[in-house]
Amino acid sequence: MILTIYNSLLLCLLTCATACAMPKDSVRTKTIMGAGCLTVPSNETWQIKRVLVSYGTYNMLTQCMALKQTYTANEQICSPVYCADADLVKNNKKEEDSVMYYIELVILPAIK
Repeated sequence: MILTIYNSLLLCLLTCATACAMPKDSVRTKTIMGAGCLTVPSNETWQIKRVLVSYGTYNMLTQCMALKQTYTANEQICSPVYCADADLVKNNKKEEDSVMYYIELVILPAIK
């Protein structure tokens, strides 16, 4: 009984130590207005997870931006001026809000 508790505790400690020692991916969300651009910093590499378009209070997953999977240092990500998905989110309202794109990405160390 005591040996089982000891083994379980040891396994728990090893799992926690391994999880703390391993580098964690850094997931971030960047925001771009329509016709805007983002530049990847020189010490980072970005992997795109998904892109959402927003007009006012509604968000929608979009495919209107032709994006690569990975962007390296000093590359630019530019959003389109018009996206048909934004009209769907707008829902025929005469709002004056700007179209926003939310890009979920994973920040990795720069590829050399």
